[in-house]
Amino acid sequence: MSPLVHEIIICTRNRPDDLRRAVATVGLQSVRPLILTVVDSSDDGGAAVCEILREADSESGPTVRFVHTTPGLPHQRNLGIERAQGDIVHFIDDDVILHPEYCAELGALFDLQGDSLIGAGGLIESHGTRNPRLWWRLGLLDSRRQGVVLPSGVSVIVTHADEPLNVQWLSGCSMSFRRSLFELERFDDDLPGYALMEDVDFSWRASLHGSLMITPAATLVHNVSAVERWDFEQRTRAGVYRRGWFVEKHLGSRGRFAFAWSVMAGIVISSVLAVVTLSRWRLRIAWWTAKGLSDFVRGTR
Repeated sequence: MSPLVHEIIICTRNRPDDLRRAVATVGLQSVRPLILTVVDSSDDGGAAVCEILREADSESGPTVRFVHTTPGLPHQRNLGIERAQGDIVHFIDDDVILHPEYCAELGALFDLQGDSLIGAGGLIESHGTRNPRLWWRLGLLDSRRQGVVLPSGVSVIVTHADEPLNVQWLSGCSMSFRRSLFELERFDDDLPGYALMEDVDFSWRASLHGSLMITPAATLVHNVSAVERWDFEQRTRAGVYRRGWFVEKHLGSRGRFAFAWSVMAGIVISSVLAVVTLSRWRLRIAWWTAKGLSDFVRGTR
């Protein structure tokens, strides 16, 4: 069997410092990808990104490709897909740091699982640990099960695993797919700009064509950049809106009640905690959650 050809696609916008660190860790991979494609939508026309790629280009490194386009993460990812040539295509964010064995371990997992495995991701070390409270679980806002998408549209992250774990979705900062999948699925170009939940939407659809796994042997750190990122109010409101959008798109009637229940539970829980802890911040969260529901009902976001 011929060794798998690895390709990395990084979509970026106005984050040259973050991108430089991410690209440096690509060059340190024990199994180096043959192709590194950077799809950029920066305001400077890509000048800073081109300089970074010139610095990273070497005879021993991957073939470097650069694409500049208009903003929109799904659109950028699809442009990368159109140019993809590798057997395994790794999508990583521009603000991650990869462990040197990242590509090697994911490649080994694809080899071991065979064609039944359509997508995989690494363990994001910076997520820390979780102990979901009972009231969040009753509100369908969290779960002890990792890597699942709840009927409410909430996607539960994986924070720890001792062995490869079957999941229902992959995080956009660490998701790898067989290139054959792209003959069947593309990212949803109707999602504008920041495109919250585009990763959940795509990997959920990918799971219809094969299994998804996360392996703790492939690790990375996600140093969440503050550049080109929504504030907490925007993320809270858009998070509610996009969960409703996901439920309507994929779960239909069986998810509508769960979604409504989870939103109301979130408002009530945040309000109660605001009173108990005298926290104006939690009261704001309750208000932003209600506004997010209003946005969804009116279809204004």
